[in-house]
Amino acid sequence: MASAANASGSSTGDLRAGRGDDASSNAACRQPVRFAARDALLAKADGALFAGKLGIAEGLCRQCLKKDPTDVSAIRMLADVAIRLGRQDDAEKLLARCLELAPDFHLARNHYAHLLFKTFRYCEALAEIDKAIAAEPNRASHRLLKASILARIGEAEAAIDIYKRVFERYPAQPRTRMSLGHALRVNYEDMVADTEAEVRRMLDYCGLAFQESCLKFYRNDRAVRTASSEQVRQPIYSGAVEQWRHYDSHLTHLKDRLGLRQD
Repeated sequence: MASAANASGSSTGDLRAGRGDDASSNAACRQPVRFAARDALLAKADGALFAGKLGIAEGLCRQCLKKDPTDVSAIRMLADVAIRLGRQDDAEKLLARCLELAPDFHLARNHYAHLLFKTFRYCEALAEIDKAIAAEPNRASHRLLKASILARIGEAEAAIDIYKRVFERYPAQPRTRMSLGHALRVNYEDMVADTEAEVRRMLDYCGLAFQESCLKFYRNDRAVRTASSEQVRQPIYSGAVEQWRHYDSHLTHLKDRLGLRQD
């Protein structure tokens, strides 16, 4: 079953999986997964998972595993069910078992790395996705996941480089552009000190034209339903600059972990 489970998804599903769009990814990748299944039972489980009928999908996967406990397609699908149900520990064990049985099951490795990423184990996630990239260097989902990890750990330039390369290959995917925008680092103090310069830098990075209204966002009468509803109705202010220093004595351990130099 390991070789069958290693069927590749479509380009669209590949891209969606890499950006964390799990439901859309399963929809796009369902066809090759169905072709990989050896029997109708696993195909039904795949259909139930696609339809969001998680209880049915779980039961069918377990029936498959009763017939063949080493069926890595069923194990991987059961891990997907566990993730959607919020059972992260179960999903991790299932994906680890997948890779133990089939080290070349690259879709499972991508899901495993994504799960590690979502549970803040960035070094482990990076190691796993690097293995997947080494095996499938042209798969966008692997590279997008790596970019997300790099951006989260502060390696913004490396993340931006990956996002740009993927965007060049898939220019019609808006979420790749959004991810590219999220990777740009903006220093709060710089924004307060020279708002226009920072706004222009961000717009230039995104390939957008500057408009004067960008500096007068507080005049927008659009409804705001977030906790910052009052703040967005006033101009940029400097009253919160360096307020973090009130908590500096409690941040020593965090600074050490992040490798930040002490003042």
